[in-house]
Amino acid sequence: MGQVAASLKLKTLNDNPYIKGMSGMDKKPFDPIWIMPDTPKAVYDYLSKDDQKNNMAISTNTKNYLRGFYSNFSLELISSVDYLLTTDARLSDWKSKNNDQIISIIQSDFKIWTPRKARLFNEGGYLSVVLDYLRSSNLISYEPD
Repeated sequence: MGQVAASLKLKTLNDNPYIKGMSGMDKKPFDPIWIMPDTPKAVYDYLSKDDQKNNMAISTNTKNYLRGFYSNFSLELISSVDYLLTTDARLSDWKSKNNDQIISIIQSDFKIWTPRKARLFNEGGYLSVVLDYLRSSNLISYEPD
């Protein structure tokens, strides 16, 4: 079980069943889970507490960042591209490069990372769409330790 899943279990499942489909904590990526109807209000109420202001800001920024990227495909695409933009030294100045240069590097990274990602994301202009979105966003990128 990953750190996020463990945190979800600790913060939500122990008190109230906000998420269904995780009772065994054995879900794999892309396995379905369900959010219970009262969850948005309960989460908002929790994050509105004075000691949760930082978590509210993180939640709001994440929600805004992911707006329009809700499918499994698009979530994996944007997170994979963002990860490479912040970890591949050749992409450290990616905003000053044109999309063709960046896409070439990302495609080579995907081939090394996993053939599945290379096959899935190298068609249809998806990389250009994500790069344009990330370039136009005013988000501060996460810098790994």
